[in-house]
Amino acid sequence: NAYKGDNPNAVPMFVAYNVPLLNCNEGNGAANGAAYQRWIDNFVSALAGRNAIVIVEPDGLSVPVNCGMSEA
Repeated sequence: NAYKGDNPNAVPMFVAYNVPLLNCNEGNGAANGAAYQRWIDNFVSALAGRNAIVIVEPDGLSVPVNCGMSEA
């Protein structure tokens, strides 16, 4: 559990990586936008209103360009 540890004031950090076509490869990341939405909703629910630092898809903006997609 990321919320248990030696320092009660610590804030856990998470990096969310599950964007569809992660690394331009089908099978990496969520199957599609709807699957990603379910995944990220579950991710947020797991935080249950607790403090956390979340870095969301740090390289996700490059997926449409680097993977040859015409729409983001």
